[in-house]
Amino acid sequence: MIEMGSSTALISPQKDVRDLIVELNDGFTAYYDRDLELCRASERLSQFAYGSLIPRILTKKDISLLNAGPIVVSIEKLIGYHCVLSATAIPEEPYALSIFSDNKGITKIAHDLPIGIINVDSNWDAVFVNGHCADMMKTSIDELLGRGWAEFLPENTIRDMQAHIMDKELRRSVYQSKAEFITPLGKVFIFSVQLSAHFDHRDKFINATVTVSDITSEHQAQSQLQYLADHDPLTELLNRSAFIRKVEEMDEAKFANSLFVFIDLDKFKEINDTLGHKAGDKVLQVVSRKIRSIVREHDMTARFGGDEFVICLPGIDKHSTVGNVAKKISDSLNRMAAIDGREQQISCSIGIAWTPMIHFDKEMGRSEKVQAMVHAADQGMYEVKKGGFSNEHFKIYDVNLSEQLKWLKSQRKELSEILNNNDVNCHYQPIYGLDGKIMSVEALIRFRQPLQYFKSIEDIITFAKLNDFDRQLLSMALDRALEGFAGLLNSNPDLRLNLNVDVSQLEVGNFTSRISRLCTVHKIPLTSVCVEITELMLERNSQRVEKQIELLVNQGFLISMDDFGTGYSSFKRLMHYNFDELKIDRYFISNMLETDKFQKTLIAMIAMGKSLDLQILAEGVETEEQFTRCKKMGVHLFQGFYFSPPVDSDTLKKILNDQKLAS
Repeated sequence: MIEMGSSTALISPQKDVRDLIVELNDGFTAYYDRDLELCRASERLSQFAYGSLIPRILTKKDISLLNAGPIVVSIEKLIGYHCVLSATAIPEEPYALSIFSDNKGITKIAHDLPIGIINVDSNWDAVFVNGHCADMMKTSIDELLGRGWAEFLPENTIRDMQAHIMDKELRRSVYQSKAEFITPLGKVFIFSVQLSAHFDHRDKFINATVTVSDITSEHQAQSQLQYLADHDPLTELLNRSAFIRKVEEMDEAKFANSLFVFIDLDKFKEINDTLGHKAGDKVLQVVSRKIRSIVREHDMTARFGGDEFVICLPGIDKHSTVGNVAKKISDSLNRMAAIDGREQQISCSIGIAWTPMIHFDKEMGRSEKVQAMVHAADQGMYEVKKGGFSNEHFKIYDVNLSEQLKWLKSQRKELSEILNNNDVNCHYQPIYGLDGKIMSVEALIRFRQPLQYFKSIEDIITFAKLNDFDRQLLSMALDRALEGFAGLLNSNPDLRLNLNVDVSQLEVGNFTSRISRLCTVHKIPLTSVCVEITELMLERNSQRVEKQIELLVNQGFLISMDDFGTGYSSFKRLMHYNFDELKIDRYFISNMLETDKFQKTLIAMIAMGKSLDLQILAEGVETEEQFTRCKKMGVHLFQGFYFSPPVDSDTLKKILNDQKLAS
């Protein structure tokens, strides 16, 4: 005999597969290391079995399936034997393969396995059931024998297993599915069901082993993860992507009579800034609870982002119901609410769109229809925002959208072509110092081809945000801006780049690392780039935005507060963030000559900025008088058409070179 650890192998010249198991009535278990090398076996085996048949019969594919408890594996060398693979608690021997020959030899090892086992014959009668299976199904072994086992699993699972056996292409693979099991007391369990069948030399079905594992805990964990992925954490309503997905998957008959409701909170930013963001969050939670109390169980409600909510109510088949639902939602939301122990007026603008009132093109898919409905409800909401409905807070959209939808489709196509053809470009508007020299340039997005379906750059950026193209568009613009600026540095190494970024860019976790990498690629000093942050971004008060600003400062980038004076609590934000520059919004510059009030406000802004050692930049300087007044007030930098419009990089290089020669 040859000693092998704690197990013993018998030397035998026989080469028959039947030598695999010494005692057929007991079976054995083989243990493997992480490289799937055989370590030992639990029973004495022949030299042929130990040395030839079982050392390398496991594959990485078998191991990859081992994630929800023991599984049945089908091994070509061991046809006619039952093989159950399981994990162990032994680090050196993490995998165990239990092997037994037939229902007569299954008893000892099968009863000890932590998995339900049912052995069925060619007539689908259970001839063996282990004790663990009976325990899982809250019954006795006798109740499961014969055809009894089939009554404890869903009918569709039994049908699918039988269909699997009949399929000549699939029958030799392991069948896997999930089944819901409900106890007599109503408790629900989720089982993983596997079937491994055996066939004779004529390919006739002989018998099969059905294994059942309780994966209720894993299923609940997966369900919880899916819930978190689909829901807004603050309001526990669906998020935008989950809402769109569920509406797109809705039954056609229900979608054909669906009501879409778009809700936007009025003056929500004022609530945030006067009462604080915690109070703002509570307002959102109050509104979400009110919405949930109105809608039916099968209606879908989502927080679309910020202070916007969208509801889809399927199965609204009467026009009279539309108005009733709209009024009910409006009356419920537009009223006083208790926030932190004090009464707060909540006001909402609501847009309604009903699918029977919308004309869809025949070639439109569900995704385009959903987008059209949300857009129609959104348009109705904006009609309310414009103030045309003083007695009502809602508007039912009733315009035929056919032409508008065609226009939207053309806009989407044009934007897609711009992105696919890399047609994004950048112009630069010079920023001048007190000495009349160009100190910095602001990068502004442009396109190489004339726009057909968009009126302005702002229109195309807004459309990109609404249709989830914004990150791709803004990322391409960032690349172009830095690439062009690198060429300008050759003409003036001290030049600085003012770079407008959008809040959607700052909310991406890798923005700082990406812009740093691009600056390194183009050999641009980080201290030559000033990132302009608008007050609107800061009003969002996103932790991710705040973190990105902190990372940018730590990396060496300069930070400018753009559009200063247009948001709430501007001075408070100046104290909170480490700004290098204060960019006064063009609104104050264009009106500075109208009244003393504007001039006094400007003087106060400039004094505040200077007290914090900030560079003061006046944006939108259009006339000589505006320039002179700003200069007297103490402004350091000037930008506007009085000096230069935005120009392409080649034109700007010429201006910089001429400036260098003049000096």
